Amino acid sequence: SPDYPPYEFKTIKDGKLEIVGFEVEMAKKFAEKLGVDLEIKEMDFKLVIESVKKGEADIAMAGISPTPQRAEQVGMTEGYYKSEQTALIRAEDVDKYTSKDSLKGKNIGAQMGAIQVKIAQSVDGATVKELPLVTALLADLKTKKIDAIVMESAVAKQYAMGNPEFKVANFVFESDSKSSVLAVKKENTDLLEFLNKEIEQMISDGTVNKLVVDAMDITEAK
Repeated sequence: SPDYPPYEFKTIKDGKLEIVGFEVEMAKKFAEKLGVDLEIKEMDFKLVIESVKKGEADIAMAGISPTPQRAEQVGMTEGYYKSEQTALIRAEDVDKYTSKDSLKGKNIGAQMGAIQVKIAQSVDGATVKELPLVTALLADLKTKKIDAIVMESAVAKQYAMGNPEFKVANFVFESDSKSSVLAVKKENTDLLEFLNKEIEQMISDGTVNKLVVDAMDITEAK
């Protein structure tokens, strides 16, 4: 689901539309180490876990938060990047929505299948709208069909940076969300072990942080 900067998103490079992002760069490094060609499959977020479970993809990378339900379906790596949960709102509402309570009874958007849905549902009296694409939620926010979108802070900042009509709310939601992980088929224990070793190395030598910064730089330049 390449609409989730800085994880994965689309940009024009050398006149061509490409999927980029720090998870994409991580995948390239994994493929190089394994000596295989990298193929990126684009799909809705809600289908990502299922594609690995069915063996249609080897690795799921999509800013995935680990949950007990997902752990029952697939093997998950150690975490490699964590971002707080906040809300993306219209710039004109930055003084209106200053806390979770200020969103009571409002229309709130979240990406279908993501943990942000549960966070949105925890707001008293809120009507939660789930859509498969973040870009569709942005369109609804712009046209006032919804009042806010629950997002990771890093993602919200990227969208606000490129869209002056949006702002990141000045609060974060309390949540038990953990660092993003990769998912593989449960039986693929060798791949899981390889990924965990690579992730540990990439965290310790600063590679993950560098890739995140590089991805943010691409977004800023757009």
